[in-house]
Amino acid sequence: MNVFLIVLLVVIPVLFIFFSFLFVVFFSSPVDRFQAVLPKIIVILGMALAGCAVLFLPFDVWNNSQGGGLTNATPIIWQIVFAVIAAFIVIIVPFSMLYFEAYDSDKPPVKNVLCQTLCASIGTVIIFLIVGAASHYKLSMSTARLAIQNAGTLLTRMGIVVYITAFLCFFGWLVFVICGGCGMSAIPISLILACIKKPKRIKMDEFVMQQKKFAVRANNLIEAGKKVEDLRRQPGGRTNLKTVRLYQDFKRAVYQCEEEYLIVKTQFEKGGGSIFLYGGALILGILAIIVTILWIVHIIVFMLTPVPLWGGLNYLFYYLDLGFPLFGLIAYSIFAFYLLMAIIAGNITIASRLPFISLYPIKFKDTLTSSFLYNTGLLLFGSIAVIQFTANAFSRYARFTSLNGFFNVYVSNMIYIRYYFMYVHYAFFGFIFIGFVLSMIFAFIPNKTKEQKMIEQIMAS
Repeated sequence: MNVFLIVLLVVIPVLFIFFSFLFVVFFSSPVDRFQAVLPKIIVILGMALAGCAVLFLPFDVWNNSQGGGLTNATPIIWQIVFAVIAAFIVIIVPFSMLYFEAYDSDKPPVKNVLCQTLCASIGTVIIFLIVGAASHYKLSMSTARLAIQNAGTLLTRMGIVVYITAFLCFFGWLVFVICGGCGMSAIPISLILACIKKPKRIKMDEFVMQQKKFAVRANNLIEAGKKVEDLRRQPGGRTNLKTVRLYQDFKRAVYQCEEEYLIVKTQFEKGGGSIFLYGGALILGILAIIVTILWIVHIIVFMLTPVPLWGGLNYLFYYLDLGFPLFGLIAYSIFAFYLLMAIIAGNITIASRLPFISLYPIKFKDTLTSSFLYNTGLLLFGSIAVIQFTANAFSRYARFTSLNGFFNVYVSNMIYIRYYFMYVHYAFFGFIFIGFVLSMIFAFIPNKTKEQKMIEQIMAS
């Protein structure tokens, strides 16, 4: 048994938990920094779980290529990982979110939580019934091995873990395609624009004038907020589509106003901010462009054509592993974790601007527990799709692994949804360019006109 693999299997989860803990500590808002300890523990474990799950593929590769002695254990480990992710997605994170989001001053908290939990449970059961026919998978096999000339089809019933994983992967791909695809473009654009749009120093008189303008905006938003709260307290107000849309638009307007005020405050107090911070953003933006371009090239030459034109990144990981396995792990981690970061970036910069989607921003020293939970759930949801995507994108690197068999033999051949998994990566590729267009639009088109129009709609309701 390879001792190096065993050490990594123990050390890597500990490192992920440690860095997840630091992330929560440095990004937590002072409002609830020393509160909600249990939900924060759930966030730390959920983030570490998503990272470990994505990083387990190189471990599977090493175990098969170097005879690590865990060949029989890796399929079980994968099923345990997917089962724990499913528990976090379906039970742990949603119930933690309800604990924070379901409070209503007009209703007992317990009653409100139970009502929302019941609705969520009914919705989950309905979805399971709709896709319940997919509890079989279809495996096409050549029966030539049996000395029969015609091709045959093997129908068999799969295990509950495989079924749940495929079910979550189906919807996880929606998160990955929309948020991850848009985020692939949003990451470099946001970083580079942060450097280009570096705030300039302003004088006292201009700062006072800006404060007066923000005071007017804040008063208008306060009045609009009171009106929105009255609308939500009306019978059926929380489920009315127009009220929900106005409420989400109001939250975005408040967030935008706060962001713009902080920029003006930085311009006056810190002269626009540290040049090293914006220089670092530029460097990271250039590196992000390189990673995005490499991903685009790899998808084109290896995944979009019926027969791969070239192995692409598979060769990079393979030759790095030949030199020293840790180099291959580092290279794979960069490209795999970039996909996870793209999910969060796409949600914050693109998806959160869409109607009926709640805004849960991640901000340094100003992130609420509900935002941590929401983005952790999103990360876990997308992580299953990221694992399947990387297993397909790096299928030559990951050949003969347990994960490759799990997805390409079981999940990808399920009746009714096999064609979905066969072509969904084309949609992901398209959303990379859609995200580029939307990022440029949101970056250069001001939101003040939309904010004023939103306030007028609220006051007229």
